Amino acid sequence: MPNAPQIHDHLRRKRRGGLSEPARTPAALMVGAVRQSSEDRRNMRMGEGLSEIPPAERSDAISVQWPASALWFTRMLTEQTRMSHGVRLRGPFRRRLHALQVAVALLTVSTTLAGTGPSTIAPPFAAAVAVAALTGRGSAIHAEAHRAKHHEHRARHRKHRAKHRHLTTKRSAHDVTTLDTTLTSTPQNPTASTLASFSFTGTDNVGVKRFDCSLDGAAYVSCTSPTSYSSLAAGMHTFRVWARDAAGNGDPPPATFNWTITSGTGLTPPSGTGLNPPGEPMPVGDIPGWHQIFADDFKTDVPLGSFPSAVSRTWGCYPDGWRDTSGNGTYNCTKVCSIHDGVLDLYIHTESGVHYVAVPYPKIPGGSSQNGQLYGRYAVRFRADPLPGYKTAWLLWPDSEVWPGDGEIDFPEGELNGSIEAFMHYQGATNGSEQDAYSTQAAYTSWHTAVIEWSPSAISFYMDGTLISRSTKYVPDTPMHWVLQTETSTTPGVIPNDSTEGHVLVAWVAVYALAS
Repeated sequence: MPNAPQIHDHLRRKRRGGLSEPARTPAALMVGAVRQSSEDRRNMRMGEGLSEIPPAERSDAISVQWPASALWFTRMLTEQTRMSHGVRLRGPFRRRLHALQVAVALLTVSTTLAGTGPSTIAPPFAAAVAVAALTGRGSAIHAEAHRAKHHEHRARHRKHRAKHRHLTTKRSAHDVTTLDTTLTSTPQNPTASTLASFSFTGTDNVGVKRFDCSLDGAAYVSCTSPTSYSSLAAGMHTFRVWARDAAGNGDPPPATFNWTITSGTGLTPPSGTGLNPPGEPMPVGDIPGWHQIFADDFKTDVPLGSFPSAVSRTWGCYPDGWRDTSGNGTYNCTKVCSIHDGVLDLYIHTESGVHYVAVPYPKIPGGSSQNGQLYGRYAVRFRADPLPGYKTAWLLWPDSEVWPGDGEIDFPEGELNGSIEAFMHYQGATNGSEQDAYSTQAAYTSWHTAVIEWSPSAISFYMDGTLISRSTKYVPDTPMHWVLQTETSTTPGVIPNDSTEGHVLVAWVAVYALAS
């Protein structure tokens, strides 16, 4: 039987490619070992290799030689299996080899002590036991190696899956519906407006708990629909939003909208105005003949979507969804009105073919159920973009809702791309043309202060401190309420273009009652 150094040299040469014969399987090596042990037995019977050993010592010599060979054989078998199958033996199979080493040694010693002699029984019997113990059948060692390799592969796969689950969104066994976020309204693209408003919805089988929004790559923050941004710079912008459910799952990728703000006619609040737009500041306190009962210069910001609910004690609006006078526009303070930079901002625009306008109004302390009063002084400072197809008709309307019989007072009124005018509809009128009308020749694009003074004997109109006109006949004499009615044009055939958008800004308002 070849000694250990010879076999190891043989294995090293095969690793280096020095031998051309195919690699033998562990089972084949075992069969060869059994055959070789038979030849050794015959040689030992013939005295080969023992001529120089005294007969009395030959039994002990053989007894020592065989266990050492058996131990070497199992180590060689382990090395050969590792080379042939690329795995490191471990677990039950490794323990089996170690047990085999002890079993062969004990078997050899026991047969020697029994007097049978290792040269006649122990070597072939031990080899047979080794083959049976390790293989069972010819392919068992291959199967064991493949199982070990399979177990390693499965262990790596489980580790990979665990890492993958950690990096991806977790969903409970009952939460199997994918979150979905949809943008339902967005700004025009491109647009001249420096404001942007977004509406969105989300769906999920367990319900959407919240939304997270991001503008221009900033960190996501919790948001509600609609969400608005103001004073945006010209250039490209990106808005992202995604829904979150109660389990914390998100909706990657988020719903995304890209748009560009041009440097066109869009109205940006004047730079440096802060809480006081240039020109006349808001009057505070009583003036001769008039007692101030309401004033607001918009020092508290209210984002688009939160007006008038955030200031409901002082401001109201016509209900969202009402059609305007011409029928071409839709009142919607939620989409139109906000407060920022010291101004009330009416963002006039179109979404999905709907022209959005609004009618905010102050809630007058001590007024009627419709916030009206009999006689008063009404002052407002404002400016607007020259938007074709849109107008203002900021007016006093009779609480009685009787028109034209109980009259109407309008100032400022006019097309936003035209000049500012004033009107007084007569008390007792039978049609809308029974009125006094005055033109100021002033454009909406500059800051102006318009004032209506309504007393029992006259109605006076002032523009920037200058009296424009005064009406003294058919003066309305029933309570009226003041509304900032901003709407589509009432000129027949004039309809706003869907791409037209811009702003009407109000710096402050002040309301007075007739002094007693």
